[in-house]
Amino acid sequence: MGHVEAPDRVLWAIPPEALDAWLQLQSGLEEVGTVPCRSADASAWWPDRRDLNSAATHGAIAACRRCPLRRPCAQYAVVADERFAVWGATLPQERRRARLAVAGTF
Repeated sequence: MGHVEAPDRVLWAIPPEALDAWLQLQSGLEEVGTVPCRSADASAWWPDRRDLNSAATHGAIAACRRCPLRRPCAQYAVVADERFAVWGATLPQERRRARLAVAGTF
């Protein structure tokens, strides 16, 4: 049986609870076109833990804050439990706190 692919991801690799958020983000990307995370140095968006406070990471976060897809990107990352990278101007620990807050677990 084949699988359906989305840009940069194979849909079977998307957690089922995050599929709607992923498809919304992909739709937004199609409408908007070029966004900073897809046109700049990827290492700024995928920092190693020791580089989370680097100038490059802070630059990526600043670029995300200006991106029209910030909200759907962050929503996807929280729902999908993305544990690495900058998504929607958030870092992994910020997304973890958001997930815990939604779950009512502090």
